[in-house]
Amino acid sequence: MRCGYFNRNGGIIITGSSDKGGPPPGTVYTATIKDDQKANAIYYDRSAGRVKSRKTFDLVISRNRIEGIPTGTVACVSGQLITITDGCIEFDADVEESIHVHLAHEHYISLGVEVETGT
Repeated sequence: MRCGYFNRNGGIIITGSSDKGGPPPGTVYTATIKDDQKANAIYYDRSAGRVKSRKTFDLVISRNRIEGIPTGTVACVSGQLITITDGCIEFDADVEESIHVHLAHEHYISLGVEVETGT
C-alpha cells in the first residue's frame, strides 16, 4: 500500500511511502491507496472520506455551446483559462469555425472536445 497526498479540492499532489517524512506542501488530505491505483486516475472525495476513481465528463455539445460541465471545471479556450460556475460555456456565433476546448477538473478525467460555432 502507498500513501496519497491530496489538496483541498481532493486533487492528487503525489503518492509515496508514508515513512518518507511528512506530507508535501499543500497537503490537506492523506489516504492509503492501493499499489495498482494510478495517481492520475484518483481523487479524494471529501464527503465520503475516501479515495475514488476519477469520472468521465457527461457533456452535451451542440453548436455554440457545451452543457453539463461540473462547477469548478477549468476550460482552456484559445489559451484563455475559464473557471466554470454555471455548468456551460457559450460561444459567439459570428464566425463559422471549430473551437478546441480542454476541460480539467480534479474529480474527472481531463478531456479535449471540438465545438462548432456559427449561425
